[in-house]
Amino acid sequence: MLLARRLNRTIAYCLCMSFAFLSCSPSQNETDVEVNTTKEQEWQTLFNGETLENWNSTGSADARVEGQQLILRRNADAPGWLISNAQPANFELKTEFKLSEGTNSGVAIRVPTKRNVDPVTSGYEVNLDNRADIPNPSGTLDFLARAFWNEDIDPQGWNQLHVKADGDHIEVKVNGKKVVETFSRRSSKGAIALQAPLTDAGEVRFRQMQIKELPPSSFSQPQLRDYMLSTYKGSKQTLFDGESLNGWQKLGEAKWSVAQGIITGDSQGSDGGYLCTDKTYKNFYLSLQFKIAFEDNSGVFVRLQPDATEVSLDVGLEVNVYDAPGMAWAHPTGSINTHARAFTGLISYEEWNTMEIFAFDEQLSVYVNGVKASEATVPTKYQEAGKICLQVYPRVATDEGPSQVSYKNIQLKNFEGIPFVGY
Repeated sequence: MLLARRLNRTIAYCLCMSFAFLSCSPSQNETDVEVNTTKEQEWQTLFNGETLENWNSTGSADARVEGQQLILRRNADAPGWLISNAQPANFELKTEFKLSEGTNSGVAIRVPTKRNVDPVTSGYEVNLDNRADIPNPSGTLDFLARAFWNEDIDPQGWNQLHVKADGDHIEVKVNGKKVVETFSRRSSKGAIALQAPLTDAGEVRFRQMQIKELPPSSFSQPQLRDYMLSTYKGSKQTLFDGESLNGWQKLGEAKWSVAQGIITGDSQGSDGGYLCTDKTYKNFYLSLQFKIAFEDNSGVFVRLQPDATEVSLDVGLEVNVYDAPGMAWAHPTGSINTHARAFTGLISYEEWNTMEIFAFDEQLSVYVNGVKASEATVPTKYQEAGKICLQVYPRVATDEGPSQVSYKNIQLKNFEGIPFVGY
């Protein structure tokens, strides 16, 4: 069960409504479709494979139907979108897409009905770009959450896209694999917009586009981060006293030292090591500062199983502190290793950086220097109380040289035994 506590859902939807976007007017053959939403709906066709009924072109979008495929290009050096009349709130969307080589396109959801809005920043754009070494590979929610690269993507062929928007939780799958998720309240309802390719030679094709409406949701309380930062509840404590390693224990061969209020870890050419808290924590807000050189390897483990004799991704969650050359690097600093991927370029290698980790039951959210880096709903085995560990490890991306990292101002707000009252 997600953290969002869903209320009873009884409100009716309207699948097809007039939609004004930029200078667009509703088509003459637009009709209203009444839908009974007292229960979850069945899958319905959003593109019928024959016409562009209930869709409207804006800007440079040049759309046509051929062989039951929706083909979208651009006819001018300007943005263009194909906009649905339907304005769903909570739903699942499934389609297949095919991009010509080097093409960038996207599917925006919950685009508001106001004129002169950018679907990318007013709604949620799921980026479509089948290249691995780019900031926003297919599935990325632009400016919000970065997708993992899915090796099953066929760069020249058909690929499956599955988007689920339920309340403030948005999840994207590509070819059946979850590549990204996030919690956001930027927009709760709106049109679906297909982006014309960003180059004149580009082309994107869609087929088998279906939508299933989900019951409505309601929430008026703050989200996890806002609640944990603002509430008086939760006991604040300093995990590092600035003078000693009291309350911590060493694992592995790395050297850990304290000077001037700073913990420094050095792998010293060994297999690395960890510095772990004596106590365990389940639900908490953790803040710390770190400083690291480019390509040096570190991380912060949370909820490490108390009886674990070795630290690994099987017995704990790692927030990565490690950047390597190239956009294809799977887990830049701020990523929740194997669970959620951060954007690159979030930290300074010359100054101190701030990391914040918000953990409550199944939800884990990471901020780096005030920017949301990653967010994930973690499996059950990672939802129990565990130790917090600082890691220093040899470089692995380009060479196997030693690494060094520094940490300070390690503080925690413990929410153990306190029920979450947000949402």
